[in-house]
Amino acid sequence: MGDVRSAMGSLAGPGATRFVLALLVLCYHFTPLRSGNFAVCCFYILSGYWITKMWRNKYSKAHQPTLVFLASRWLRIAPMLLLCTGLVFLLPIDQSGATPGWLLRQALIIGCTGTYVPLAPAWSLDVELQFYLAFAIIAPWLFSLKQPSRLLGWLVVISLTISLVAAVIIGNIIKPWLWIWLPLFLAGMWVETSNYRPTTRHIQSCCYGLLLAFGLCAAVPILKPLIWNVTRINLTAEQLTVLPLRTSIDLVASLIAIPLLAANLTSKRSATDSFLGRMSFPLYLWHWIPHTALVLGILKTGSAHWVNIAVALLASLAGGYALTWIDIRTDLIRSKAISGLNRALNKHQKPN
Repeated sequence: MGDVRSAMGSLAGPGATRFVLALLVLCYHFTPLRSGNFAVCCFYILSGYWITKMWRNKYSKAHQPTLVFLASRWLRIAPMLLLCTGLVFLLPIDQSGATPGWLLRQALIIGCTGTYVPLAPAWSLDVELQFYLAFAIIAPWLFSLKQPSRLLGWLVVISLTISLVAAVIIGNIIKPWLWIWLPLFLAGMWVETSNYRPTTRHIQSCCYGLLLAFGLCAAVPILKPLIWNVTRINLTAEQLTVLPLRTSIDLVASLIAIPLLAANLTSKRSATDSFLGRMSFPLYLWHWIPHTALVLGILKTGSAHWVNIAVALLASLAGGYALTWIDIRTDLIRSKAISGLNRALNKHQKPN
């Protein structure tokens, strides 16, 4: 069994993969398809991979790696998050929750979600920053080990067991708590440290497994709420019993998708692929604003509801595209700021 690329041809690049995941989030909010949480889970796996790769190749070589890492990651997320949070307030939404304490939490990102969440996708970035903080604490020790992938493999199993048991006991726990989603980040870290390369059999088993699970949920009425949003009042008593399984299903399904994700990580990148990857983040945040406008009735065209949805989707894509160029500009500023921080730390540490 050779590398999947030689056996199956060129797959989508890493940027296109992230863009497709962002589109799945849009599908979740604009259609009944329950694809959003699965997509976020896959994003977390990719995050674990890329953060590990960047730490080992770049941040670990800095004079103050923990400080430089945290500053760089915050500057990567905060500008677009704060911009989109500000834009959503241009709509006629309830603003009573925007207290000074709430505004401070938005700036910190960690703890930015709670009872008042005008920009719903922000919850996942809260988790992301929690992971960055935990990663920065353990990374110097973890990567001093001879075989960190072995420990990470065990941690994936242990943390997944905890998350699944908690999901069974508590139910559908879509919350900004790192421990729920930790096995996904750890799985991404394992992919990078183990240098995992999926074979043809791996990628085929992954695709067959996901398609079989989706087909089973579509064919069996009691399982339909696992893949399709149905108003609670329209659910049968049997269907209500499977609702607490949603988080567990999303966690397991995203882990099953690891061969497909890993294959795309090793595919060759193009300029278009890089732009699509860059666009996934602004699109992920910005789309909530047209979605909110749709819910408020601002985007009513006087036509059928599907036309209103199509207008909101087009507004999401157009706005995401425009904000991508802003994101590229701010990222250049971030790179200069981090370079300046590195130089300052280097100068401070030089002996007199």
